[in-house]
Parts: sequence; C-alpha cells; structure tokens
Amino acid sequence: MDDNETKSAPSLKRTLTFADYFGNTSITKQRSSSKPDMLSGKTESAAPKPDISTIKPASTAPKPDHPAIKPGTAARRPEEPPTIEPRPETEQTKAEDWEKDEMAKIKERYKKLNSTILAWEEKKKKKARNKLDRTESGLERKRARALLRFKNEMEYIKQAVDGARAQAEASQKKDELKAKEKANIIRKTGEVPRACICC
Repeated sequence: MDDNETKSAPSLKRTLTFADYFGNTSITKQRSSSKPDMLSGKTESAAPKPDISTIKPASTAPKPDHPAIKPGTAARRPEEPPTIEPRPETEQTKAEDWEKDEMAKIKERYKKLNSTILAWEEKKKKKARNKLDRTESGLERKRARALLRFKNEMEYIKQAVDGARAQAEASQKKDELKAKEKANIIRKTGEVPRACICC
C-alpha cells in the first residue's frame, strides 16, 4: 500500500519565481521541509503538505510594467513621482525662513555686483576725463607754441617792412634831392644837363 501511495503522489516541481527567491521564504521553507525523503523510504504523510491553492503558478513571461530581473540581482522598486503632501506649520515656517535667508543673500550678492559695476564705471569715466584733459592741455601747449611762433613771425615781418620802408624813404629823399639840384642848374644855365654815361 505504501508503494501505491508513493506512485500516486503528485510531483511539486516547478520553476522558481522572484517571489520564491526573496519574498516568500516561508513557502520555500515549507516546500523544502514537506518534500519527502525518497532515500529514507518515508511517505508524504509524515510531513504536512503545503496548500497548493495558496501557491501562485509560475509565470514564465515577464510582467510588462517591470523588467525581467536575473536571479541573484538586488531588488529595485520602480521610481514613483514624488507626492507633495501638505506640510505642518513648522515646515511652512522653515520654508519661509529659508526663502527669506536666500532672498537676503541674493540681494546682498547683487548689491555687491552693482557696486562693483558702479566703481568700474567711475574708474573708466575718470580715466577718459584725464585723457581728455591731457589732450586738451597738450593742445593748449601746442596752441601756445603756435601762437608764439606766429608772434615771432609777425615781429620779423614788421622789422623787415620797417627796414624796407626806411630804406625806401631814404632813397626817395636822395632822389628828390638830386632832382632839385638839377632843377636849380637848369634855372641858372637855362640848359638841361645831359645825363652822364657813368651814372
């Protein structure tokens, strides 16, 4: 009769799933403990049978939502989008304090940046003004030198003109004196003197 029972007993062999490896360790322990020892000759009645209705049949196809995981790899849950739940008032005050601190830091940073920009602007404007002043002072010096040269030239021209005029007046007086002398000779003699060749 023992032989008939062992022949009619169904085999519990099936492929192991992910839940068998990690999730349902109690079921695998029951299965391993409920397996009859064929070598010792004991029947299945010695150990309680696991309830077959509670064991899910193994599915060979992977689920469409989750990728197939190889045995021996760590289990990873799919990432869910973060849910924003209403925070208590203490969390709200923390957020407000953080926001105030952050806004103060931002304002301080941009205040420093604006002061840096203003300092750069003033520096560049001062440099440009100094350059203009140097150019103008250079132009003033050039203008003064040009004016001095002009005055010197005018003085030279005046001296040259005065000398030429004095010489012309002296020559004119000399020629007039000669003409008067000749006129006197003509009056006395009544004859026009001949022009001297040597003259």
